Amino acid sequence: MPIVDTSCIIPLAKIGELPLLKKLFSEVTVTPEIAEEMRVGIEGASEFQDALNQWIFIDKTKDTRSILALSSTESITIADASIILLVKEKKELLVSNDSALIQVAKIKGIDCWWLTTCIIEAVKKRIFSAKKAKEIIFLLITHGMYLENKVYAQVLEEIEKLGK
Repeated sequence: MPIVDTSCIIPLAKIGELPLLKKLFSEVTVTPEIAEEMRVGIEGASEFQDALNQWIFIDKTKDTRSILALSSTESITIADASIILLVKEKKELLVSNDSALIQVAKIKGIDCWWLTTCIIEAVKKRIFSAKKAKEIIFLLITHGMYLENKVYAQVLEEIEKLGK
């Protein structure tokens, strides 16, 4: 069961597409620290709460002592450190849109997907069409998700190939 960061949950919730994660993975996991981040007045908090214990589940690392140390050593948040430790422990996929988190995770040998990877995979699995995928990417960007022009072009090109 993939472990998901708020950097994916919030943008999807903002555009009404949080169920994409359910369609793609059936169930996902967050850490208690991520769940706490989602409780503090963030956009998408009610959508997150509705999905909690239905298809979004909370799990924590057994190595809670290392969270602070990893956070300090790698200059990442407590929530990000908790995700990295849980992903390593469970040998799961990390789904994030946080470049600092993904950079640290990859150094630690963790398999990572960007939010755009999820959208491409959804097209591959025929969860939705290429046209819908492009609409979702556009909505994510117009609602504040940062995406470099080069990456945007590559994602659109990949979606186009899959849509043929």
